[in-house]
Amino acid sequence: MRVLLVHPEDSPTAGVWSGSHWDLVVDMGWAGTAQYADWSEKLGCPTLGLYSYAAWHDDIRRIHEIFQAGSDCLVDAEGIDWWELLAPVGFQGIYEFLLLLKIAGTIQSPAEVRVTRPHRLAETLGELLRVNVTPFIRQAPPVSAWVGRYTKALRTLTSGQVAGIALDKWDTDYRLRRLLHRPKRSSNLEQRTLLPSSYRNVSRVLASYADVLPDRRFLLVTTRSDGAIHDLPPNVDSVPLAAYAPLPRNKNTGREITALTEQWREMQRRLQQSKDPVVSYAGGLFPDFARTLRVGMRIRDAWREVLDQERISSVLCGDENNPYTRLPVLLAKNRGVRTVHCSHGALDVNLLLRGICSDSYLAKGEMEKDYMTQECGVPEERIVPGAPPVEHFFSRGESRPPGDQIVFFSEPYELYAGRTETLYRELLPSLCAIARQYGRKVVLKLHPYESAKARSRLVDQILTSEDRQLMDVSTAPISEQLLRRIWFGLTLESSVAVECALAGIPFFLCGWFDLGLHRYGRQYEKFGAARVLKSPSAVLRIPEMLDSRCPSADSRNLFYQPITQVELEGILQSSPGAPAKNTRSKV
Repeated sequence: MRVLLVHPEDSPTAGVWSGSHWDLVVDMGWAGTAQYADWSEKLGCPTLGLYSYAAWHDDIRRIHEIFQAGSDCLVDAEGIDWWELLAPVGFQGIYEFLLLLKIAGTIQSPAEVRVTRPHRLAETLGELLRVNVTPFIRQAPPVSAWVGRYTKALRTLTSGQVAGIALDKWDTDYRLRRLLHRPKRSSNLEQRTLLPSSYRNVSRVLASYADVLPDRRFLLVTTRSDGAIHDLPPNVDSVPLAAYAPLPRNKNTGREITALTEQWREMQRRLQQSKDPVVSYAGGLFPDFARTLRVGMRIRDAWREVLDQERISSVLCGDENNPYTRLPVLLAKNRGVRTVHCSHGALDVNLLLRGICSDSYLAKGEMEKDYMTQECGVPEERIVPGAPPVEHFFSRGESRPPGDQIVFFSEPYELYAGRTETLYRELLPSLCAIARQYGRKVVLKLHPYESAKARSRLVDQILTSEDRQLMDVSTAPISEQLLRRIWFGLTLESSVAVECALAGIPFFLCGWFDLGLHRYGRQYEKFGAARVLKSPSAVLRIPEMLDSRCPSADSRNLFYQPITQVELEGILQSSPGAPAKNTRSKV
């Protein structure tokens, strides 16, 4: 059996390998179902992507079993299980290995396996099959590749972003940043709700909830500079976590680190000797686990200082998936402090991956509540409906006439080796054709992690000069001004779909390119927030669908139920460990 593995930078139909016969072609990235169907026809053999082998819920259950193999082995003095806290960070690597096992099971022996150019997953598959995977193209030397990669990254970042990344990388436990910051002490009589955050989007959501309770004091503590935001409500104080890093370091923590590191080494040996290949692989997936553990323990100490120095009455967390903002939740629970979670996006699959941690969970509406219970297994009694206020014309009850822009909300697809060029080629020319026919403009709205220069170059390569005049590339934040101008919008599975639906904007999802892992798109469509397009050819039919795609007021109520002062105060004051009472009347 002859198998071709395709590096994400290559195409199976363009290269010295394209003239050969193959029995199976596997893309190490992701190009979407439409592209794989086209490649399969051209190559005369099945062509699939790595994630074509995914079976999300079965795979997640398997990964949970793997995580259980290390439970209760690395528990610190605070009762925190560091394997449980840090192991999910390696989720991607474990999941890829599971998918490679499935691929290996479809390859008949004897097998000849080639790869377009060296790729770590190709090497792992070769080890599973016990064959040599030979590349057609040799990569650049490691040093030059490393330099090229970082030079390219630096060109897309501002000086402030570079400085922030450097501090996050080399001052992970705040030894340097601690010297630059001092905590803003509150009155000894003043209780505050803690708002832990690592990212500005999380901070904005937390601040919007705080704004509901102007008489309650809140303390926003950020683990990274990116978590700090301006224009906070007057009842919210903000301070970096670095301000609480203890100096000198806690000697007891040093002894804990030494003991836990030794326990980790023993545990790693046990995992690697497991007869379960995935458990054995997981044991070798964390070469820096001891260092990560050491840094995490120092960050734990900083959070302990926050809870010891401040009168924290409750914790409202917007990102339990991040281990460093999950830490204060775990510490607070151990101290009998009330903990509440609010997702900073429309939906959060990480509740399934990580497991629930807080006492109660805020759901912005019936759509999110249904996702929490049906997809993530959160007990219904721990969920309280209540969205933060929305500050645009929807919340003021104003109507919105059709806009003059078609907006595609892009995402950094490269994070999972997605082929951005493929999606753009399938989508953008069709949007330009619609814009030309109906006298509109196309806007490519970029995610903050995308480079405007890189995306503009890609658009220039794909579109004709006539189409390029119809398209703008935008990095502007989402605003009321933008929402008012949208005729209809598209994305892959971003929560912006719900934000636009709230504003009465017809919205569509590029379902053919969606990995299908998180099932966000299916949930959006189920509750009327968006329609899933099954193929690129469906894009040209969007104008015919618009009259039936404007979200109604009834459907919008399903994914947005604003929380009241009484409801939010009640959930933050409930007894620790007990679900908050739902004071909302049922319709």
